[in-house]
Amino acid sequence: MVFNVKPNSLSLASSGWRDCVYTKTVMRHAKHIYMKFSDQILKNAIVSVDNEFAWKKEYAIQAIIELTENNIAILGGDVWAVTENLHKQSILTQIDKTNFAIGIIKGKDGLDYVFEWHSTKNLYESWEAYVLRSKNESMESINQMNAEEMVVKKYKNLIYYNLVYANQIEYENLK
Repeated sequence: MVFNVKPNSLSLASSGWRDCVYTKTVMRHAKHIYMKFSDQILKNAIVSVDNEFAWKKEYAIQAIIELTENNIAILGGDVWAVTENLHKQSILTQIDKTNFAIGIIKGKDGLDYVFEWHSTKNLYESWEAYVLRSKNESMESINQMNAEEMVVKKYKNLIYYNLVYANQIEYENLK
């Protein structure tokens, strides 16, 4: 899902997926999930000071596959542009001393965008079915967003995908 952020309307971005109470709870819990990613996925991740992982598109897809192969559902995610230049930009998280992730990203058309997706478990859906559906929905969302092609040139090669995920126990504890 892509939100267009209208001028003087940052509330749309701040009231979106990343800042809702449910998501803050999910993200707080998601940090505690033990998941041993492959060396290739870890090597290609950026990790924020808050211990959130994000990857370029091809490695985000691979991370999704690894997570779901371990029976971990993808609850959703969002797109980060990682930059040093912070004037007039909303910071999502800090990556290191000089790099920050932003979530409101300038598009080629001059408008600001927030790229995100989510996958919600259906009431009577089995955990295994949800994990598989969350995998498919996440990979489809990432590919359909085409964030790298929508953003201004200076961000094209700075796009990363942050995943929010949970195993069944963590997910059930969110209720």
